[in-house]
Amino acid sequence: MDPSRVTSNNLTTRDSKATAMDRVEADIKKLLPIIERLKDGAEEEGRWNAAVMAQQQNETAKLQEGHPQAQKNNDRQQQVVKQKRQGPSQMDNLTASIRLRM
Repeated sequence: MDPSRVTSNNLTTRDSKATAMDRVEADIKKLLPIIERLKDGAEEEGRWNAAVMAQQQNETAKLQEGHPQAQKNNDRQQQVVKQKRQGPSQMDNLTASIRLRM
């Protein structure tokens, strides 16, 4: 076997491994902003859910006290919550976006 050929094959293997690592690193760099947006979206959705819960507790307290406006607000808030639950969450949209890019 020709020694120069063995060296050439070893270099080719090392080069292809380096190229593969470069591609993986580039892919990771592309995914980092997407992961950050997913994390931010989850935090935002959590804050929204907490705000809704606080509002519902407030409206429930007013309902128990007998405020007429509270009933209207409660009905409207329940409708908003239903619409929010029926539609895809921001997390679902970002996940779908990632799948499309892959």
